[in-house]
Amino acid sequence: MSRAQTALSAAIAAFAAASLWLSLGLVAVTGLDTSTRVVALPPLGLLAVLIAAATAAALTLRPSPARLAPLLGTAVVWLPFVPGHVPTWFLAWNGPVELAVWGLVLLRLGAARWQRPSILARPSSAPLIAAALAATAYAGGALALRDQLPIGDEPHYLMMTQSLLKDGDLRIENNHKNRDYASFYTFDIPPHYLTRGKDGEIYSVHAPGVSVFVLPAFAFFGYYGGVASVIAVVALGSGLAWHAAWLLTAQASAAWIAWASVFLTAPMFLQAITVFPDAVGAVPVIAALWLILAIDGQRPVSTLVVFAVSTGLAMLPWLHSRFAILAGGLGVIIAVRLLARGWRRVLVFLALPAVAGVLWLGFFWWIWGSPSPAAPWGSGLTSRIEWIPRGAYGLLFDPQAGVFLPAPAYLLAIVGYPLLLRSRPRLAIETGVIGITLLLSVASYDAWWGGQGAPARYLVAALPLAVPAIAMAATVIPSIAPSVVVVSLMLLAAKVGAAQGAFAFNPERGVNPVLSWMAPNVDVSTGSLQPVSANLAFVRDWQPWLSLIRPTPLPRMRFDVGPRVAPAKSASRLGDARVFYLDDAAYPEPSGFWIQAERKTTVIVSLEDPARNLGLRLQAGPVATTADVTVNGETQTLMFGPRERHEIAIPPSAIGAWNLQIRAGAGFRPQEQDPQARDNRHLGIWIELF
Repeated sequence: MSRAQTALSAAIAAFAAASLWLSLGLVAVTGLDTSTRVVALPPLGLLAVLIAAATAAALTLRPSPARLAPLLGTAVVWLPFVPGHVPTWFLAWNGPVELAVWGLVLLRLGAARWQRPSILARPSSAPLIAAALAATAYAGGALALRDQLPIGDEPHYLMMTQSLLKDGDLRIENNHKNRDYASFYTFDIPPHYLTRGKDGEIYSVHAPGVSVFVLPAFAFFGYYGGVASVIAVVALGSGLAWHAAWLLTAQASAAWIAWASVFLTAPMFLQAITVFPDAVGAVPVIAALWLILAIDGQRPVSTLVVFAVSTGLAMLPWLHSRFAILAGGLGVIIAVRLLARGWRRVLVFLALPAVAGVLWLGFFWWIWGSPSPAAPWGSGLTSRIEWIPRGAYGLLFDPQAGVFLPAPAYLLAIVGYPLLLRSRPRLAIETGVIGITLLLSVASYDAWWGGQGAPARYLVAALPLAVPAIAMAATVIPSIAPSVVVVSLMLLAAKVGAAQGAFAFNPERGVNPVLSWMAPNVDVSTGSLQPVSANLAFVRDWQPWLSLIRPTPLPRMRFDVGPRVAPAKSASRLGDARVFYLDDAAYPEPSGFWIQAERKTTVIVSLEDPARNLGLRLQAGPVATTADVTVNGETQTLMFGPRERHEIAIPPSAIGAWNLQIRAGAGFRPQEQDPQARDNRHLGIWIELF
């Protein structure tokens, strides 16, 4: 390598060292103008040390400039520090997003030298490895989010499991009265029903399939036994997805990309660690897709395999009524393909689904007196054609509850679908029609996002249909596809790891709190500045060894929400509110937060809409207690009986942010109320925002 090339490599290394130095600094916008910023940078001596070390390493190891070229991608971390008035998007590159930048750069840096072990390319071993990796990742996710679980409708599915175990039936009214959910859920939950059965009893509005599926493990190991059942079956399904992608492309790298895109990104991952039917429903779908590809490839398929796939499809409507679309569509596709192998195979394939379909409709007749799958909902289920455009757009593009922003790896399906249409037009049309049919069906309902759960929850079971298109994309853009997947994995890691997992599950739709956490200066979805969250993030992350460019009284800063604010400890998203916890006396959870008994906590609450009131809903635990609530200096005292609630409406703030101080009185420890509970926290008052 020439001297000029060596000098260029040293310059690139020195540039990356300076980028690292800047990444350790902080920037906060303090007004609605990008020129009004406060900056804290590490000492200049550290910059000198980093540049010297990087230069020496480059001169010693002598890598080529092309080898170090990915380091130039760190140039984006310089943008927030450019002086003067700059474009708003410049400021989006400061915060945890810098970790993503460095992750991608290091990925590109190491990709050229990484040699994939042959065991990862063998279709005989790679699916098993994929399943093991998925199971390990899911187990780690469940462990990391154990304080957030169960969430959403999980307790209601498990109440049917409890009823089957305890009473041998699906009548859940007595189980709720007896609080049979206390072994896995802390709070009181009313039964989910809209119309009673024809016998006058209460039956859950939810389908019983997943409740039956997790019953054996739940009976022996409780809630996490049920979660383990879901993890195991979805992990096995992921291995099948790897093999399906390989059957289509004969490329192991494409199979790994398709596997990770679907089974290791937020929509599927977050459903795979909870007792919901959606991720379980994805397994029969991927099994059916595998069978279609095997038949198309003229591969030998045993009668037992055909029967196994038909069994999975027969289970789908029992998991959720909307899955009948998937079962029917895939069933017809496979039956038509099997005709070429004789009527016997077709009859074997259709026999069990036909019986299961009759029993499924009979189930509704038996309990509600009508064969309609909508019978449990009575008049409470409304679907309108005019809602479809809004719902479809949201399911795909909503920052919080859509597919593409939480998991941009699915953009590969858009790239790959035309290729699939060209090479396998029949497969492309079939999978496209089924996926679009389910999308339009879900979009026609007002609550298309599915409540608290994973992004695009109601589409999760159909997401394996994207495996062929993603695999095709990976064959034509092999250098880009891994980066897109890595970005998706980083977004998932942020959901799971940030704010003690409070961002993991969608409470609603709209602004994605992970994006606000990653780039606190800018609302990425709207491109507007966020001075309140930027300042709080600055205070939270500031350290004494950082040097201020603009003198500011740190570690305290004024935000017009109170006399002074201490450094924030953590933050969470509750609906359209951001909550910053300024001490350790609060326990954030997905739908609210607990305040420690006999402690005072201070939080900053900011709303997306500064013109509306802020509502506080306070609830006591199983013991009587009190709460002193101070809002911007004004205090009121509330008295609570056991499990009693109070609500407070707080007038709008000029900047949409409030300084709340809440002191809880007497409390309880969940472990003392229920010996089986592992929660030994001293809890006083539960807070929700509305």
